[in-house]
Amino acid sequence: LVRLITEFKPDVFVFEKVFFSNNAKTVISIGQAQGVILLAASKTKVHVEEYAPGTIKKLITGNGRANKKEVLLKKTVLAKLKPIKIISTKRYNLYRPNYLS
Repeated sequence: LVRLITEFKPDVFVFEKVFFSNNAKTVISIGQAQGVILLAASKTKVHVEEYAPGTIKKLITGNGRANKKEVLLKKTVLAKLKPIKIISTKRYNLYRPNYLS
C-alpha cells in the first residue's frame, strides 16, 4: 500500500462514513482495513478525511446519488487508468480504479 501511495501521490485519503446496524463481523473487517490504510497514510504523510457516501459521490461525479458504475467510470477517468479487472467472482468485480480508491 505504501508503494502504491508513493507511486500515485494522492493528496488526501477520503473514508466513507460507515453505518452498520447489527453486523459485527463486517464492522470489524472494515475497521481493520481502515486501520491499515490509516497506518499507510501516516507513514506517507497523506491527509485523511471522512465524508458521508453521498458527499463522496458528489465530489467524484457531481451527483450525490450516482450509482457504482458511474462512480467507477469517473474514477477511471480521474486516475487516467484503464479499467483492468483485478478480481472477479460471482459476488463482485474489483477493478483497478476501485482498488486504488
